[in-house]
Amino acid sequence: MPGSFLRLGELLVAREVISNLQLSVALAAQRSSKRRLGEILVDRGYATEEQIASCLAAQYGYGVVDPSEVQPERDALQLVDPEIALTAELLPLRQSGGVLECLIADPIDISWTDRVARVTGLRLSLSISPRTALVSAIRNWYRLDPELASGSAARGVPQLPERYQSVQSRFAIDGATLVGAVDSVLGREVSLLFIPDASGENSNRADSIRWAAKATGPGLCAVHDWWEVEEGGWAVFERLTGETLANVLETRGPRVPAQAADIVSEIAEGVDVLDVAGGKCGFVCPRNVVLLHSNRSVIAPLSLPPHSYIAPEVLNGEEWNSSADVFALGVLLYHTATGTNPFEYESIGETEAAMKRGPSWDVTPLPAAMVNIIKRCLSADPSQRYVSPLQLSLALKSCDWPSTMHVQSRPTTVVAADREALLDSITSGYEPQERQTFWSKLFGRRAA
Repeated sequence: MPGSFLRLGELLVAREVISNLQLSVALAAQRSSKRRLGEILVDRGYATEEQIASCLAAQYGYGVVDPSEVQPERDALQLVDPEIALTAELLPLRQSGGVLECLIADPIDISWTDRVARVTGLRLSLSISPRTALVSAIRNWYRLDPELASGSAARGVPQLPERYQSVQSRFAIDGATLVGAVDSVLGREVSLLFIPDASGENSNRADSIRWAAKATGPGLCAVHDWWEVEEGGWAVFERLTGETLANVLETRGPRVPAQAADIVSEIAEGVDVLDVAGGKCGFVCPRNVVLLHSNRSVIAPLSLPPHSYIAPEVLNGEEWNSSADVFALGVLLYHTATGTNPFEYESIGETEAAMKRGPSWDVTPLPAAMVNIIKRCLSADPSQRYVSPLQLSLALKSCDWPSTMHVQSRPTTVVAADREALLDSITSGYEPQERQTFWSKLFGRRAA
C-alpha cells in the first residue's frame, strides 16, 4: 500500500485519467451542487466508474470486483440492513472467521464502514466495485423497490432532453418510467417520470402532477417541471433517493406506532399544504410515499391510488375534497401500522362493503389513541372526520407513541435485531430515546 495518499481528483490526474483543467471544472461543479466528485466526473464524461474504481483500488490496496460475478451468501445479507447497505453502497458477500467480506463503491467514507462493523460486530474485508453496477446488485440481492425494478424499462420512452444526463437505470413503474438524472443546466440531481400517451387514464396521472406542482413544503415532493411530447409527457421531480413505503411494508412488515405516526403526520402536512394552495392531492397511497435517505418522507404523484384508498363518497360519484384526503390518510395510517390494507378487494363493490363494516382491529394491537384517530379518519360521515389533514397531523404529533409493538412480523431476509432502529434512523429520523411530542417541541421540553 502506498506510503502517502492523494485525493481522488489528484490521483486521477497523476494517473493521467483526467487533466488539471477537467479537475478544476469538476471541483467548481462540486462546490455548487454538493455532489460527489466521482459522480460529476462520470456525468461529464471525464472518467468512467471503472477507471475511478481502479484508481481507488490501487491507492488503498484493494481488489476490484465485478458485482455481477458474485453471489452473496444469505447469512451475510442478513447481517446488514438493506437501507444501510443501499445508503453506504456496500454489499456483504460472506462471513468467515470474524471477518465480513464486502463490496463497496467508496472506501474513503469510513463513517459507514465503521457503522457496519459496529452493527455486525465483525471486521470488514473490502473490495471495490463500480458504483452503478454495485447499487444495481444491492437492489437485486435485497429485492429493493420491486415495483420499480419488476421489469425492464417501458418501451417507447423517448430520448432524454439534452439538458438531462441519466445517472441511473430506467425502471418501470405502473406503466410509466422513472429515471434518475442530472440537470446539467442547473447542476442538480432530479428524477424524471415519463408517462406514455398522457390521455385516457394516464391523463389523470398528468393531472395529479399538475396539481402537485401548485405547492412545495414538508411532506411534498417538489415538482420542477412538466411538458408533453408526441409520445407522452415528462415530469421533473426532486431526486427521489430512497424507498417507497409500499416496498417497506411488503418486505419488512408494519412499522412501530411511533414511526407510523411520524411518516403519516409528515405526509398529512404536505397534503394540507397542497389542499390550501388549491391543488388536488387524491394520490395518497404507499406506492406514492417515498422514505428518503435525507430523513424525510414525501408524497409524489408516481402512480394512481387503488380504489381502496378512495373515500366512499368519491367512489359514489361525489366531488373530491380535503375530507377525502383525510380518509385516505386514515387508510395509510392503518396500513403502515398493521401492514395490511383493510379495504383491499378486487371489486369496488367489495371495497365499499368493507368500508361500511370498518377495519378489523385484531390484525395488530395498536394504541387506543391511534385506533381512535383512525376511526375518526375513516368515518362514513365526512363531517365527522378531521377538518383538514393538518388537524390529523397535529393529533398524531400530540401523542407520545410507543417505539415497539408486540407482533410477529412476516418473514424477511434481514435480521430482526437492530432492523427497526436502523430503519427508523435512515427513513424517518426517529430515535426512541430522543422522541419529542408536539407539545414538548412547542414548549422546548423533552418527553419523559
